[in-house]
Amino acid sequence: SILNANQNALNILGKACVGKNIADYIPDPIFLPSKDRSLRFRHELCKVNNILCTVNISSFINIDEQQVTIYFFQPIAQVQSLEYDIRKKQHFQRNIARSNFSDISGNSSALNTTIDLAKRFAQSNHPILIHGEIGTGKELFAQSIHNFSSRFSKPFVTVSCATLSRDILEREVFGYTTSQSTGDSVDGFPGLIEAADGGSIFFDEIGEMPKEIQSKLLGILQDGEVHRIGSSYSIPVDIRIIASTRHNILNLIQEGRFREDLYYRLSVLQFTIPPLRQRREDILPIAESILEEHASHSGSKPKHLSDSAKKCIISFDWPGNSRQLRNIMERICVLCDSDTISADLLKATCNDIPTTIAPTAVCKVSEREI
Repeated sequence: SILNANQNALNILGKACVGKNIADYIPDPIFLPSKDRSLRFRHELCKVNNILCTVNISSFINIDEQQVTIYFFQPIAQVQSLEYDIRKKQHFQRNIARSNFSDISGNSSALNTTIDLAKRFAQSNHPILIHGEIGTGKELFAQSIHNFSSRFSKPFVTVSCATLSRDILEREVFGYTTSQSTGDSVDGFPGLIEAADGGSIFFDEIGEMPKEIQSKLLGILQDGEVHRIGSSYSIPVDIRIIASTRHNILNLIQEGRFREDLYYRLSVLQFTIPPLRQRREDILPIAESILEEHASHSGSKPKHLSDSAKKCIISFDWPGNSRQLRNIMERICVLCDSDTISADLLKATCNDIPTTIAPTAVCKVSEREI
């Protein structure tokens, strides 16, 4: 029989439960004690008085050598509510822009012109569309724009349009009003757009966004309101949209893969990040910075590029840009047994990277070494 119950148990079992048999409330015999066995369960699902709960059960022998079983019940609705609160807090706490314009490596005129333009755009609340090849640092620019704007103290939220399925992307971006796993009604889960309220939201590779979601995003740009999935009401939001793409959006429009009206909404302000092959004078400083960074993290002595390796590294086109350059430099740090990286090792490691003769850049290196 039930010896005692706290208020939470009374709320589930009823005020008259003390003195009654626990079997009157739990129909599943696996959760009922007997003389032949003790119980030990953690976080099991069980119906208690027709209420779905998580249960923790533990049996022990008291000082009178009697078996006592303690039950801890928590209605699943409370668990879902707690999970929602935790996810909501995590959702908002991770939305921070950590990069600034000072973190962008390079000092070429092409790069400095782009940074100056991005800083000017940062002072506006209009949407920004960033064009750039893979590895040029589109998210780095987006975070820098946010931190250079009046919204710097507010959330910065990133949406990766290329890595999520349509259904998951839609739920993550717009939020929903019901539990996606059980269908039970909860307060709802805010999407990334709500998480960005007051700040900026960055749609990385927006050219990969499904057209159905493009239509909803267009509505937010027009009305400043978001509708959660399953909701009949709108929530006002104040967000600054920054988007990036490696594609030619006009080509996507012609192919029917991107909404023309959304493009004109997004491209009020737009700029292109120049690839490394268009600013070869930045290649060597970036490479040397990566070598120093690797040495600092590994606690080893920094490796250096030989004069011939420097000329080679500048002549490569780096189709993957800074991301590819980092990949190669970190690989070479592992492969190189000496303090100096030779041109032969560099060529062997970069044998699949196109080469363009850049006499002006090579000359600058040669002069600097004299």
